[in-house]
Amino acid sequence: MVSIRCIIPLVILSSCQAPADYRYDGAESEPSKEMVETYKPAGGYVRTPEMAAKIAGIYGVEYYGQQTIDEQKPLLVSKAGTIWIVKGSFPDDPNLKGGVFEIRISAANGEVLGMIHGR
Repeated sequence: MVSIRCIIPLVILSSCQAPADYRYDGAESEPSKEMVETYKPAGGYVRTPEMAAKIAGIYGVEYYGQQTIDEQKPLLVSKAGTIWIVKGSFPDDPNLKGGVFEIRISAANGEVLGMIHGR
């Protein structure tokens, strides 16, 4: 017989998990014909420095970690033609060594064109 002391922690742990914002079904799929001829906004999908910084933050955290990106804030955003360039910034600490992350994002479609982290 299972002890109630074993069941209660399981119930508590399972109730602490937040519901997922998405569900990945693992299936390969083709885009619909409607998506091929989709709306393309003037100025591209990534129109503002705020949007570019948000996209950069998502990728930066995923690849380099939340702490690393937080230490490089504020993010520095510039635009070269149709490409957003987002870089981390150095804190004002002369004892710190290393580089910052940089990501280049297409303003037209949000594609990540490149991402590096200096040493």
